[in-house]
Amino acid sequence: MFKLRLIVLSLVLGAELAFPGAMWAQTVETAGEALARASAGLVNLDAFDADFEAEITDVRTGALNRVKILGRVKFLRPNFARLQYRTILDKNGKSEEATIEVASNGRTLWIVSPADNRFLRFEMDPNGQRIAENLNNPIAAAALMFFGANLPHLPFEPRWAAPEVWEGTIYRVVTFSNDGTIGENGERVFQKLYLGADNLLHRMVTDHVSGKYVVACNFRNIHLDGEYQPFDFSYAPPTFFIEARAQPARLLLYGQTAPDFTVSDSKGNPVRLSEYRGKTVVLDFWSTGSPQCLDARERLDQLAKRLPDDVVFLSVNVWDQREAFEAWVAKAPPLRNRTFVFDETPVGKDVAGWLYQVSGLPAHYVIGPDGKVIRGFLGSDDLKNGEIEAVLRFLGVKIR
Repeated sequence: MFKLRLIVLSLVLGAELAFPGAMWAQTVETAGEALARASAGLVNLDAFDADFEAEITDVRTGALNRVKILGRVKFLRPNFARLQYRTILDKNGKSEEATIEVASNGRTLWIVSPADNRFLRFEMDPNGQRIAENLNNPIAAAALMFFGANLPHLPFEPRWAAPEVWEGTIYRVVTFSNDGTIGENGERVFQKLYLGADNLLHRMVTDHVSGKYVVACNFRNIHLDGEYQPFDFSYAPPTFFIEARAQPARLLLYGQTAPDFTVSDSKGNPVRLSEYRGKTVVLDFWSTGSPQCLDARERLDQLAKRLPDDVVFLSVNVWDQREAFEAWVAKAPPLRNRTFVFDETPVGKDVAGWLYQVSGLPAHYVIGPDGKVIRGFLGSDDLKNGEIEAVLRFLGVKIR
């Protein structure tokens, strides 16, 4: 998904007034005070629209593994939205592109994939928060910023840095640098926020030092309090599009039989979930293009090394391309109790969304030896907080 919580933290922050020109006036206001002041102004806007660009780069491989998101966002209070953006995935010299449309008419939230002729439909909440809940990218953070997410407590102090020029304009810069206390394994994060003379955030660069990837988010052509009306957000998908799921489904519950499925490993051999009956299974849904999944992968691997042979990790690659899956698996270190598999079923009938009611990645299930669901998790907090480990201990698993 991108680390949504961290990105939301950055995007809800505003900026101190920047003075135009080559010389920069110094103020006595601290960076934290300026951010809090501007944040309060942002959440009181009636409308917001801007061009949006995000780029996520794996610093280990550079341009060979990069995701770009390009589009425009338009919001109107209390819960109207219109977004259209392109996601470009560069993997190992190959480029793939997808277009997504998102629309809220105040009653219904639509997420539409024109290439697949499919859409998701959700009941819209009165405050607009559902947009961010159902988009796993930095545009969701822009929604949280506008629709009034509370400014969270900062675990580290924002500081002023030297002004910088970006695209011909001088910006004041706020930096954040934690001390390695975020996350179970101590993730090091460094951020730079570029604050414009309009009291808005125009650019944010986040370096996940230990996660080995960099996220750069840019806003351009920003307009505030545009003269939009609710009818400007009227929307319905084309009649020939197919609905993938009518409402946001909940994860499978304790005691339900885990749906059986057949997928294939990196060599094309079929793998069935039922083959593992009698063992505890940690089912892991992931994608090569999701930084959150790759971050969770390191935590899963560390946990797997501490578990006995009667616990297996079945890592199901979904919503991805076979070539990207095989290239990634070829470089992954082998583990005795982990199997990587690929789901080739189309979106809407796929294992993650159709059978296991997964709406975002990463997602995990713990399945008991009897084939019953013990618990499901969406996101990676279950790994950071030790929840998967706690469920395994509940089942009597001896963890080293």
